[in-house]
Amino acid sequence: PDLKPAKSWNADASIEYYPEASSLISATAYYKRIKDFIFTNGSQVNATTVNGTIEISQPKNGETAEVYGVEFALIKNFQGLIEPFDGFGFEGNLTLQHSSAETGLDYRKGRSIRFINTPHLLYNAALTFQKYGIEAKLSYNYRGKYIESLRDNAVDKWVRPNRSVDLHLRYNISRQFAIDLDVANLLNDWRYYTTKGDNPSYQKDYLEPGRTYLLRATFNY
Repeated sequence: PDLKPAKSWNADASIEYYPEASSLISATAYYKRIKDFIFTNGSQVNATTVNGTIEISQPKNGETAEVYGVEFALIKNFQGLIEPFDGFGFEGNLTLQHSSAETGLDYRKGRSIRFINTPHLLYNAALTFQKYGIEAKLSYNYRGKYIESLRDNAVDKWVRPNRSVDLHLRYNISRQFAIDLDVANLLNDWRYYTTKGDNPSYQKDYLEPGRTYLLRATFNY
């Protein structure tokens, strides 16, 4: 496809504060300036097939793009509380960002879009517990919507917001032997949901795999 390599200038600044040995508060600001970024542009043509149309895609170079935002993180263990609450803890992070891109495509001249594969909101939160040989983590993850690929008709392929609640349990029976249980997607949400354009009514792809369970035993000697 005769692509140019993508080039990026990046700048970031961060600050961390440790209120106690097992806790952390941090904040980060960042900026990225990207030239000749690579994206996929797709189109559909009529064809005598069972499905009626064939989708054709081609990687291309865009012109310029920029991404900037802030990130916040918090880790807090509740040491000093009465038992068993002194075993609990909290972990969380939040990313707020903005992006824009100039594709260089004729039908998009002068109209910037979001940078490809760049959600503008992401956050995670988790409640943890470590005591009596038990390690537990209940986590919530959220990823906002983003453009996955462009289309010649400007009705781009968007990935809808996604959330996931997951559980991890570990019991250390001894120093050598432990049992783990992982449950992914506790709320039975979709994993992948795309639409034609930024409108949830025009569904394109949908994947709902359900919950998954993983039980394993570990022995160290």
